[in-house]
Amino acid sequence: MKCPNCSSEKTVKKGKQRNKLKVFQRFQCNSCNKYFNDSITKNKTYDIKIILDSLNFYNQGYSFKISAEAINKKYKISLTAQSIKNWLREFSHLATFQRIRKKALAYNAPKDMVVRKTFKHNQQPYLYQYHNSKIHFLKDYPKLKEYLTKIKDTCPNHLFENSERCSQTDLKLNPKLRLKNNNACKLADLVLKSVKDNRKRHQILQDFMLRNDTATIAVEISVYLNLNNKLLTGHIDFLQLRFDKIHVLDYKPEAEKEKHAQSQVYLYAKALSEITKIPLNKFTCAYFDEKNYFEFEPDKV
Repeated sequence: MKCPNCSSEKTVKKGKQRNKLKVFQRFQCNSCNKYFNDSITKNKTYDIKIILDSLNFYNQGYSFKISAEAINKKYKISLTAQSIKNWLREFSHLATFQRIRKKALAYNAPKDMVVRKTFKHNQQPYLYQYHNSKIHFLKDYPKLKEYLTKIKDTCPNHLFENSERCSQTDLKLNPKLRLKNNNACKLADLVLKSVKDNRKRHQILQDFMLRNDTATIAVEISVYLNLNNKLLTGHIDFLQLRFDKIHVLDYKPEAEKEKHAQSQVYLYAKALSEITKIPLNKFTCAYFDEKNYFEFEPDKV
């Protein structure tokens, strides 16, 4: 655990702290002797999961009042609308969707803001979701918009039963990587502090980014590709639109140690390029965790 005061990693556990809703692990820093706890939101009464769920409700289009009522019912607490307003202000640098929320509501009611469909591929569930308002940002990419809106009903599910996964294919690429400071890392750091079950981390992060940042258009997108007479399939973690380019992102818990991530995201971009007939130079590939964001151009591999 890194010290929030001096950033030293020379910290030790020093008992527990408790408030009316949560128990926190207490730490002491051996470099500056400061004490802190493992809550990422200093002096907060509520668990971070409640805070993030509140932002999810609000940025799906519900009012502060309705969001507070939904959270109170879910967690059996007495949250006020003002608390959500305060959290939205505090996390405005990450929950950027609030800047375009009013415009988004002109396209869809809250209940229609996010479209969801669960696919079962190789006996594993994949929750595909796209943002029904942000999809309008793809006006320069009509074929991509069409694919994202229709795949929930037209996905060739049989292709995913007897195919090799993109994540298992190593093309031994050596792209020119850019290590960037990206909001995806900050979002992952914020969200994953609330996850106790690592099996759920992808979906919780996907849910939050789809609803709360401006760039994420869709998550868990099914793609397929015939490469050298071999059928490859996969599911893109995050699809974003930034600066008129399509960004294909994959979350990797230890991105710096990943050996096949470059091949995986490259194949995702190539598959989506061939499906939509969008040139590969319109795509950017990236993989990330809470600390690192690695990016490269697939057309220059």
